Amino acid sequence: MHPISTLRNSVYQQLRFFTNPQRIAIIYENNLSKNHMIEQVIASYKQTFQQESVLRVTSTVKLSF
Repeated sequence: MHPISTLRNSVYQQLRFFTNPQRIAIIYENNLSKNHMIEQVIASYKQTFQQESVLRVTSTVKLSF
């Protein structure tokens, strides 16, 4: 299994992933635990795809259903 997929599966219960070939959007509750998971995803992506950097954009979103 691909390293990103393995990491994704391990945190999928707590983070929502939306992907396409150019970007990954992750919707998550803003707290230290989830932030650490995002950092793990970034580190894994950089290592897997031999990237020097990854652009991370963080924004507050309000949802109501």
